[in-house]
Amino acid sequence: MFSKIKSFIQEHKKMCCVFLLVLCICFAYWLLFANVYDNTGTANDARNQLNTAQEEQQRATESIEQIQSGIDDSIETVGSIEQSNNEAKDTADDITDTNTNINTAITNAQDSITAGTGLIDDSQRRIEQSLTIIEDIRAGAK
Repeated sequence: MFSKIKSFIQEHKKMCCVFLLVLCICFAYWLLFANVYDNTGTANDARNQLNTAQEEQQRATESIEQIQSGIDDSIETVGSIEQSNNEAKDTADDITDTNTNINTAITNAQDSITAGTGLIDDSQRRIEQSLTIIEDIRAGAK
């Protein structure tokens, strides 16, 4: 049986080569284009993946906007805190100045009291002298 096949191939070499070539071309065609009609699933998968990616991108954009809003709020809060700190510093400086003024006023009042006490002592001494003079005059007038 193999000898008949061998003799047939030897007699018809060109036709066998053409047949094998056609068979190889058909096989290659089948390999290349067999999955073309099944691309609907792949296209749907790609579409679903693109939709999913778009939704995730939208969520990421919304998250970024929320984060940016939070950062803006934080910057505003920091500015308010800084302004409050400056106002508190100014108030503390005013209190320090007021304390200095109060201490100066107390010192001036103490100096005035000391001077007033000296005047009172001097006035009492002069009053005593005046009374002594008046007594001497009365005693001499009698």
